[in-house]
Amino acid sequence: MLISIRGLYIKKLIFVVSCLSIFPSCYVFMAAKKEGADINQVQASHTRSDFLNLGAKIITSERMPNGELVETYQIPKQRGSTARAVMHGLLDISTFFIWELAGTPIEGSLNKPEFITVKVTYSPDDIAKRAELL
Repeated sequence: MLISIRGLYIKKLIFVVSCLSIFPSCYVFMAAKKEGADINQVQASHTRSDFLNLGAKIITSERMPNGELVETYQIPKQRGSTARAVMHGLLDISTFFIWELAGTPIEGSLNKPEFITVKVTYSPDDIAKRAELL
């Protein structure tokens, strides 16, 4: 009788671990997903289309009498870290997927968007003359 009860517990444990391993580790993908731009990409932008390609949202836009265009952008800061995703994956496997319970809320709280605000002055041919971080 004891062997069958022990076997039943082992089967339940195998079933639970199998079920947990089937579900995708969403927070691992959240940690690894690289979106947005870093400050080096912003500084390397020279044209209006460069800034817009970074995912910039135009906050203000004003054409000056001399033909210059002054725009203020909000650019999403880069998020995501390969090292953090690897750490989550290792913790997930080493704790038999119990880390799912902690990892998902942690990544959810870290996944709030942050922005870089930049004011750019363009020459009449849309080449950036000056960019100021605000």
